[in-house]
Amino acid sequence: MALSLRHSLPFFLVRGQDNALEWDVYSAASAQQTATVGTIQVLDGDESIVAAGTAMTTLGPAASYTLTSATLGATRPFSENVMAYATLTISGTAERFRRRGYIVRHAYYPSITDTDLTDEHTELSSILSALDVTSYEKYRERANTAIQRRLLSMGRRPYLIFEPSTLVEPHLALTFHYIFKDFASVIGDGKYRDLRDFYWNPVNETGVYETAWRQAASGFQYDEDESGTMAGTEEEAVPSQPVIMVTAGNPHMRRWPR
Repeated sequence: MALSLRHSLPFFLVRGQDNALEWDVYSAASAQQTATVGTIQVLDGDESIVAAGTAMTTLGPAASYTLTSATLGATRPFSENVMAYATLTISGTAERFRRRGYIVRHAYYPSITDTDLTDEHTELSSILSALDVTSYEKYRERANTAIQRRLLSMGRRPYLIFEPSTLVEPHLALTFHYIFKDFASVIGDGKYRDLRDFYWNPVNETGVYETAWRQAASGFQYDEDESGTMAGTEEEAVPSQPVIMVTAGNPHMRRWPR
């Protein structure tokens, strides 16, 4: 049976608190699956945190396991070598899945809400019904995930950024891109196609998002030594590409095409 494990990021396991590990499995026809039996094993390098054969907390959908604060511990060393293995029996067959994880001091929390979006584009307040949604959460989350993946591809871990608000501008711009991309296909107004490309054109990597990313990635403070303090060997983030400033100052979010 052809299966897909739907996930966008590795596990970020915050020590000293409960952490939910989820395994969201789909069939080739995109039907969410419920396991009849499920076990898990969690390793930090070759050290077992959760022993092989430990029963899942829930079988789904999605299957999940709660890694308790007592198990992980508040003083456990930070690690980027965590591997979690789940064995789920689906349609009579035991399937083994794996996901990578990190043990971290703090979770990464994005810094924008729907209010930030509607403050920039007031018409967004009245157009939600056209997309059959009640908020722009899925667009904000999609942009947040993309930004975290981009950081990881640079060798930068999101949870080590001291001030996530430095990523507000790229997060807003990428969220607007996803929103107006949907508007362009559902509503069909050429203005929304222009706005989609104004905020980001992935073909030639232009738009407000790329400018905002370069500015943010060249200046955020990063907890290089994982001390949790600003003292020590902290440094500014190294951008993934040369910084090319195409506008002066911060991107002016209100200069969009009409």
